[in-house]
Amino acid sequence: MTGKCPARDLGARQAENTLTLMLQIARLDPHRLKRFESHQGRYRAWEDMALDDPACAAGLAELRPNDQTSAPWHYWNQELFYVLQGEMELEWSTPPMFNDHHKTVVCAGDLILVRLGMNVKPRVLGSDPVRFVWVTMPRPRYFGNESFWGATNP
Repeated sequence: MTGKCPARDLGARQAENTLTLMLQIARLDPHRLKRFESHQGRYRAWEDMALDDPACAAGLAELRPNDQTSAPWHYWNQELFYVLQGEMELEWSTPPMFNDHHKTVVCAGDLILVRLGMNVKPRVLGSDPVRFVWVTMPRPRYFGNESFWGATNP
């Protein structure tokens, strides 16, 4: 064994993700990022959902310096983010009234747990994009713009 990851046909992601029912393997590829918009255009990011299963949804996201992120994102599930590159400010508030406002800066290597119910608004710092892996368990029943994700969950 050489310790190197085997080459995979990135076009065969769906077949690769269904190798077995117990183990799913997906590759995060920044070349598959698609523009995602919500909140009437007040939130824009670049996304690739690599795993889409009722037990878990996970993907790669990128926020670019000129992307609009003025709308806070409301979390209906707990999510984990692992920042791969870049630096961003996170502004958040907590339920039930969302009257409190907090800010912090996160950068490559940071792991962030966003708790159920929080509002979070990111802002890219500097001229480089921010890339991060996100994971939510279980997958929300409604996951933003379903036509974007191609999901059919009721």
